[in-house]
Amino acid sequence: MKLILVRHAETDANLSGIIQGGSSDNPLNENGLNQAKKVAECLKDKKIDLAFSSPAIRAKNTAEEILKFHKTTNLQISNELNEKLAGEFEGMKSSEVKKIVTSASFKPKGGESFMDVYDRIKDFYLTILENHKDQNILIVSHGALLGALQLFILNKEISREEYEPLRLKNAAYTILDIKDEAKLITLNNIEHLK
Repeated sequence: MKLILVRHAETDANLSGIIQGGSSDNPLNENGLNQAKKVAECLKDKKIDLAFSSPAIRAKNTAEEILKFHKTTNLQISNELNEKLAGEFEGMKSSEVKKIVTSASFKPKGGESFMDVYDRIKDFYLTILENHKDQNILIVSHGALLGALQLFILNKEISREEYEPLRLKNAAYTILDIKDEAKLITLNNIEHLK
């Protein structure tokens, strides 16, 4: 299986460094719409058998833009790909939240911990691995979720040090080739945005 992971393109909240968790549904801004077109153009020659997206409009619109070049590819919306529920941190500056959150098991009031997201995406991944092992799969989702997915696939320790390099920038993509073990082909590619 080959996995193409894409983080949704930019929103105004991304631009401002504001936490937009799974309960917010911010649309792409003008730059984000351009980024989505650029990542779509960049991935147009990649084989994509099946695509999955978070239900958030920012992810769905990014996925739909990519699939304009893959007209026969089915897009499946999955709640399991939704961003981490931020709870009381929703709308706060991410720089402030990083000072408060000291471990992957920290759960804000009304939200999810990173471990909750890790377990959710791990279960999703194992299901697609079982059902689509010989296919090329596109997943369009969110920073925390895609970072957690890569930690699991690459068998990395769950720590900020391991997570940060794997966290995709807006409209960036990572490609993993998964056979007996996972091989990182491309990490956090943003060349198409320059």
